[in-house]
Amino acid sequence: MHKDILFDCIGVLYTPDRNQLLIDYIQQLRQKYKVFLFSNLSPSSLQRYFDTSEQKQLFDAVFAIGGSGVLKPDTQAYSDVCEDLLIAADQAVMIDDSSDNCVAARRFGMAAVKYESFEQTRRDLSAVLEQGA
Repeated sequence: MHKDILFDCIGVLYTPDRNQLLIDYIQQLRQKYKVFLFSNLSPSSLQRYFDTSEQKQLFDAVFAIGGSGVLKPDTQAYSDVCEDLLIAADQAVMIDDSSDNCVAARRFGMAAVKYESFEQTRRDLSAVLEQGA
């Protein structure tokens, strides 16, 4: 059962401008699911997009892994996040604009939705969540 949703930042939440439709949708998702930000940005770079108070308001946790030495699409990055969250890979859904990152998430055992547009992502994510219900 999918219950944790991980969103990438650049290309998803910023495309290149702030994707307010998706950010508003995250608030709806948080009523039923845990929602996380999982980005290859460093913590300081992420501050340019979401300050600390907004990160806490929008996400259950933030994983800004830039500078860690292990970045997406390395499957170890997905493993590290699942370990930190104490979840199995098959409980998570990754939303990313990178095909390579989606392939790596699936290889690790997560579901993945490639972001192309808000409507497409909402539709595809809903289908994944319904399958896992």
